[in-house]
Amino acid sequence: MNSRRRWDRRLVYLMMIVALAVTAFPRPSFSAPAQQGRTRHFSETNLDVSGRILDTWESGRSYNDSLFINGLPLTDLHDEISLTDGKVYKTQWFERARFELHPENKQPYDVLLGLLGVFGAEGRKDTPFRTVANPGGGVQWFPETKHTLGDSSEGGKAIARFWQQKGGLSQFGFPISQPFQEVTRETDPKVAGKSFLVQYFERQRFEYHPENKGTPFEVLLGRLGAEQKGQVPVMEKQVQRGTNPVDVLRIGRGQDPGTLIPYDDNSLIGGNIRNFVYNSLVKRDDKENVLPDLASYVPTLENGGAYYVGTGDDKRLVVKYKLKRGVKWYDGQEFTSNDVIFTYKLWLNPDFPAGVGRQVAQQFASLDNPDPYTVIFNYLTWKEAAALIARDAATYGFLQAFVDKKIPVTAPLYNEQFLAVLPQHALAKMAPGDIDSSDYSQTIWGTGPYHVTKYQTGQTLEMEINPNYNVTPNKPVIKRISMPYFSDNKQLPVGIATGTLDLTTSESITPDLITTIQKTVEQAGKGKLLNQGGYSYEHVDFNVTVEPFNDLRVRQALAYSLDRNAINNAVFGGQLTIMNAWLPPNHWASAENPDNMKKYPALTSQIVKYDYNVAKANQLLDAAGWVKGADGIRSKNGKTLKVDWLTTNKAYRKLIATAQQQYLRAVGFDSVPDVQTAGQVFANPPDGPLYTGSYGNFGVVQFAWQFFNDEISPTPLFDSTGVPTAANGFSGSNDLFWSNADADKYGRDTDTYIGHSDARLQSYLNHQVVFSKELPSFPLFGLPALYIVTNNFQNLHAAAGGTLEDPQEWYLGK
Repeated sequence: MNSRRRWDRRLVYLMMIVALAVTAFPRPSFSAPAQQGRTRHFSETNLDVSGRILDTWESGRSYNDSLFINGLPLTDLHDEISLTDGKVYKTQWFERARFELHPENKQPYDVLLGLLGVFGAEGRKDTPFRTVANPGGGVQWFPETKHTLGDSSEGGKAIARFWQQKGGLSQFGFPISQPFQEVTRETDPKVAGKSFLVQYFERQRFEYHPENKGTPFEVLLGRLGAEQKGQVPVMEKQVQRGTNPVDVLRIGRGQDPGTLIPYDDNSLIGGNIRNFVYNSLVKRDDKENVLPDLASYVPTLENGGAYYVGTGDDKRLVVKYKLKRGVKWYDGQEFTSNDVIFTYKLWLNPDFPAGVGRQVAQQFASLDNPDPYTVIFNYLTWKEAAALIARDAATYGFLQAFVDKKIPVTAPLYNEQFLAVLPQHALAKMAPGDIDSSDYSQTIWGTGPYHVTKYQTGQTLEMEINPNYNVTPNKPVIKRISMPYFSDNKQLPVGIATGTLDLTTSESITPDLITTIQKTVEQAGKGKLLNQGGYSYEHVDFNVTVEPFNDLRVRQALAYSLDRNAINNAVFGGQLTIMNAWLPPNHWASAENPDNMKKYPALTSQIVKYDYNVAKANQLLDAAGWVKGADGIRSKNGKTLKVDWLTTNKAYRKLIATAQQQYLRAVGFDSVPDVQTAGQVFANPPDGPLYTGSYGNFGVVQFAWQFFNDEISPTPLFDSTGVPTAANGFSGSNDLFWSNADADKYGRDTDTYIGHSDARLQSYLNHQVVFSKELPSFPLFGLPALYIVTNNFQNLHAAAGGTLEDPQEWYLGK
């Protein structure tokens, strides 16, 4: 609780004490005549309340009575989208109420009070919110909601008296729960964090405070207005664009995704394509701000959209999303909360090939949708997590840190966990395992600004405007998007320079092309090179469970044998940063971040740097029993130290795959480049080598991890529960097949914090130390996210990791 709120609460107490001790407040009169010219200024919050809002705030009561019931104003009168019907009304928020102006109604209904109690209790199914039969015995029971007014306890009787004396039905509405014990969010600081008897009504939450017995403050009203005023739909503005756009936008791409279906494909190009077609609940802009997408606003712990319920071992994190109303799918049907529930269940379905892994979805105990426009994510309690681990440790072991700490399951990105939402009505009748091979998978459509009309692997991908797009007020203006495929990405800057392309995707524009782009595109005045930065990096992965890389010494020997400085200079003009930890130096938690090196030298100094050292590589291989033959190639037990160097067909990867041959041969490896398309490398099992580990028998794989923000969890990538297996449908992302107890412990601990605390930072640093010593993967270089655009292209939005965002706002002038 912040100091502003504490002062406000004390202010109310002082004002009430100064006033006469009132035991019964007058019932509000909503028939008071309008006094449109009146205004009252509240110096405490420096805000004015006027006209009919002021009339209703007072409702024939004294100033102190009104202050006690409604509280101080927290906002001015402003336009706001109502979560009740999606329309815009003049609205003003108070500490304990929200008033809406409805001039279309006759008085007294031209000012309506918000149902703050209903909103605060939305989705709750715990016992107090379940309906009860009429108990009789003098306790008033309302058939409208099947709840009693208070109960027979001392506190329940006090709540009933308060309701009857200080506003009744017109001010507070019907009861929607039974009285029960709850830790309230807003109480007197002296008793903050304690449990009190509460009861929810349609417009309020009553709190019984026995420590105030015999005073007017025995029952206090929750500051629901203060708690909820940040949960307001964002009124999005329309982007200013020209009126004569080009009909076709040509985007060059250098890779194919494994599939177009969300949650199955983990490639950057796949993410780029899907961002044209689907929407998520929330999104990030190019400045790393979290914004609503299908949600009306971003729920946070600060604005009360995310909150904890329950106490002790039964405490859990809840994140409630209010969805935009009237959003249409491409086929014209309305998007609702049912689609979110369907997507969640599909993601968890073992028959669905979830290439991105299922761990995010496995953090939730349940998803509820009490109405078509509300979705409530209920995270696991630690006890529920413990039960899951006891049942299936191989799947749920990543939650062990929460159990060890006995804290509710959370996530650093607690309100950004959900990816694209899929249409239930289009996919529900398909078997989950058949969706990837369905007609829909080749011509995907969603709520996004475009839909795919044609997709041919290794050739072209075509999209057209979604005629029903209405997620934002910005309608797409470019009629068609064509994404031709280029097997040689060197042709992409040529396409921009010659005018045959308008934009290139970031996974295709690699750092080795920077000099060429500067000369042929920028200096020639044909376009611009955009660098979005980011935290992505190139790496070489080992399957640590099979020969020869199940031996740490062989992994280390390979690392020491590569001259990364020479490769950086030859391939990238020395422009990339060489990495020794799996987090790049610009990341806040990197062991190579100068600030962290200064603050935690004892930890960061333990990072092993695999600088070029032929002598050390030879020593390690000798010690591991690999003997050089007359041809310089090593062997052991009749097997040759032959390496299959698997990678994708990007130009710079081809160059590295060729360069590594001479470096590895110098120490006795016989390494052969194995260049395949991205679609082949990242293909689903049983054909895909990455997730089945088939690259690992005398093999390595080189590719890049792309991260779209600075919240990078080691758990999906490196935790033992992320190892792809037949049992989990090969859905894990730990293609290293690495299992290390210390790495699991430190990695899981990083997920138990929200924010960048020192404790969390130290867990990250410890994880990187273990990782560098064990070397299940060899980091090579940090990679920037690069794009080329023509000069007449406007409003490009792109995340730091390389995904294109909000294509409905793009404009391509003639």
